[in-house]
Amino acid sequence: ILRESNKSISRQATTDELTGLPNRHLLLDRLDTAVRRSSPVARLSCAVLVIDIDNLRRFNEAFGHAAGDQLLCDIASRLKRIAGTHHTLARYGGDEFVLLVSESTADDAIRRAEEVSTHIVEAVSPPFSVAGITTVVTVSIGIAISGEDGDTADLLVQRAKLATTQSPRSSVNNWRFFNHQKNERAQRQLVIERNMWRALQNGEFSIAWQPVVTASTRQFAKAEALLRWTNVELGVISPDEFIGIAERSGLIVEVGDWVLDQACRQAANWQRERAQPLAICVNVSALQLRRPGFCASVATVLKNRALPASLLELEFTENIMIDDDAIVLAQIRELRALGVSLSLDDFGTGFSSLSYLTRFDFSTLKIDRTFVSALESDERSRRLADSICAIGKSLGLALVAEGVETEAQRQFLQDEGCDEFQGWLFAPALDSLSFEQRLVQAKPVSDAPAARPAPHHRRIRLVR
Repeated sequence: ILRESNKSISRQATTDELTGLPNRHLLLDRLDTAVRRSSPVARLSCAVLVIDIDNLRRFNEAFGHAAGDQLLCDIASRLKRIAGTHHTLARYGGDEFVLLVSESTADDAIRRAEEVSTHIVEAVSPPFSVAGITTVVTVSIGIAISGEDGDTADLLVQRAKLATTQSPRSSVNNWRFFNHQKNERAQRQLVIERNMWRALQNGEFSIAWQPVVTASTRQFAKAEALLRWTNVELGVISPDEFIGIAERSGLIVEVGDWVLDQACRQAANWQRERAQPLAICVNVSALQLRRPGFCASVATVLKNRALPASLLELEFTENIMIDDDAIVLAQIRELRALGVSLSLDDFGTGFSSLSYLTRFDFSTLKIDRTFVSALESDERSRRLADSICAIGKSLGLALVAEGVETEAQRQFLQDEGCDEFQGWLFAPALDSLSFEQRLVQAKPVSDAPAARPAPHHRRIRLVR
């Protein structure tokens, strides 16, 4: 009885309760043994495959965890047939399986890893039937080779897991080997994300202002709030780097709220100091807009900062419209009822339908800089810009051209009916003090183009 009890305890310590597969502890033990046997001297290597089940969480949310557990068991059964008796298949946790491909020469390990990955994709491709639900499963497979990608069990699994995230989001049922260059980039992203959690509390964020000038007078008509970040450890971090990380981590909601509040505070100060009203433009992420109560929070900020709603313009990119979300549409209508202006940024670069221009009741259409920059050299860009202007005018929308850097670009866009311009031909993004000084001068901006900015000073929107 004692012997059987010990066997049961040992089995529980090394076996995944749900699937009956080896668990993380047994997998790492076997992988550690395989790594010790693998060496340049012996000219042996082993391959580690991390198999990530795509969208399992959505399946659980839609059909319940019991159905999700059954689906995991069915997937495990198919993967067992691929592993056979030569390789070790383990459930590593959650929606991840790990397959240890037995030792072979380095070149053979790569070849065998590719073959096994292909068989895995073929095995999971047929639909699964769980509790009367038919569903299709896709996987992302990351591969690490001992010796080349790591010399410990933990490091090999870590790098194979990282490889699962390196494929394009649009691809499914794919496999990819670990890439050192992408690993370095991923490590930097982790450092940026870790520091970003403390950036608000440490006062590391600031706002720069880029003027939007009227086509007729070239006087400042609006000011767009642009987020900047300087960290003690990392220095000046480009928005190209940190905005995407903020969106993926969800921090964009907290950071975006801070930008809105600080921008409205600064704008209210300017209104008290000058006779002519100056509207401000603030970028809003899709995550902010999809949060219930966003409109109410905007109204609270306007009230607390004593800023008229008519002097706030919120900018959205086309990705807010892709899902045709009822919450988004309701929020847009509430914002319009509040008196806030709405601008569609980066028009023509996404996938939205033209019908959204009327459904979402925008007041301004912004022509993306990618079209503007090619106006002098590309006939297709000129035609596209011309078409965008025609669409905007036909719908009664104000037209703003971004990234205007030459007089030729300005002249073409003004001839096409653009109402306002934004770009280095008129002014770069300025800190609050410099912007205030330009406001006090109250003179037309020079036609001479300014020098090109350093990469981290380029105008970058809060949402890409």
